[in-house]
Amino acid sequence: MLLSPETRERLIAVARQALPKQFQEDLSFVTDLIFSSLESNSEPDQARSQLMTELTTYFEAATAQVVSALLGETVPRKDNPTLFLRKVPKSLNTIDCLSDYFQQFGEVLNVQVFPSKNSAQVCFAAEESAAAALACPQPILDCKFIRLAVFQQKNLKPEVERRTKTKLAARELEQRRKQLSADKTKTIQALLKVLNERKTELSDDQQKALIAQIRLLGADVANLE
Repeated sequence: MLLSPETRERLIAVARQALPKQFQEDLSFVTDLIFSSLESNSEPDQARSQLMTELTTYFEAATAQVVSALLGETVPRKDNPTLFLRKVPKSLNTIDCLSDYFQQFGEVLNVQVFPSKNSAQVCFAAEESAAAALACPQPILDCKFIRLAVFQQKNLKPEVERRTKTKLAARELEQRRKQLSADKTKTIQALLKVLNERKTELSDDQQKALIAQIRLLGADVANLE
C-alpha cells in the first residue's frame, strides 16, 4: 500500500509518543521500519505480523498496543482476560501459530510474542474463552513444555479480581471435566459387569452391542471378544 504524506505524519506521531526515551534517537530508523512494513504488505494481517517482528526490540511488552495504534485499531482494555505463556519454542512462538491455536476457545483480540524470552501473551474478548484455554488438559500445540497462566498486571486491584475470576472459572471447568470422566468410568464398569456376569445369558448380538457401547465410551475391550 502507498502511504500518503498525512498518513506518514500520523504514524511518526504515534511512534514518537510511544517510543521509550532510550530509543528516541532511533525514531527515524523505527519509522522507516514502519513505512517499509506497511508499504510491502497489502494485507493487514501480514503487516501486523511483520510490524510485531520488527518493532518488538523497541517496544517490548507494549508492541501489540503500538501496532494496533499504527494500524488504527482499537486497543484491548486492561481488563480483557489475558493468558501468559512460558517456555514456548521459537518455532511455535509466532502470532499466526498462537492465534490459530487459541481461536478454538473463542475470539482472540491480540497476541504478543517475545521470542527472545520464549514467552507470549494472548488476550481474549471473553472470560469464558480464557478459562476454557486455561482448563484445557491437552498440551498446547502438542508441546508438553509450554506453561500457561493468567497474566498478572501489577498494582491493579480490578486485575487481581479478574485474574481470580478466570482461575475460578478454569477450575470449575476442570472439575466438570473430571466429573464427566468419573461418570463415564462408572458407566463402563457397569456395562462390563453386565457383560461378565450375564455372558452366558446374552446372545452374540447382545454381547456385540454391549461391546460396541463400551468402545464408544473409550474403553479397550479387545480382550473380551
